[in-house]
Amino acid sequence: MEIEYASAPLARLLNTEAETIKMWGAQRSRKVRQRMAELVAMPNLATMSTLIAARLAALDGDRCGQYSVEVLAPFHLVFEPIHLEQGQVRHDLRKIKNIRILEVTSIE
Repeated sequence: MEIEYASAPLARLLNTEAETIKMWGAQRSRKVRQRMAELVAMPNLATMSTLIAARLAALDGDRCGQYSVEVLAPFHLVFEPIHLEQGQVRHDLRKIKNIRILEVTSIE
């Protein structure tokens, strides 16, 4: 998949091993970087859903239209599809080939 980032500082953080270790420690950093590599390697979001450990989830409420993959509970990598029709709530996961990473956050 093609990956974009919500901000330049987020891109720098997620693409620099030293920065991720500094931010989250070695174990969580390793998982964040693993999930990023998995997302890049997948041709679309439907194939990401086959990785059970990633726990791909469609979010709801004020995060409707966003998705997450688990990093280390309770932390998740939150992203949204891009280049789709505006206002589309349900997405065909096979058509999602471009995403924008929004944040790494705790989701309970």
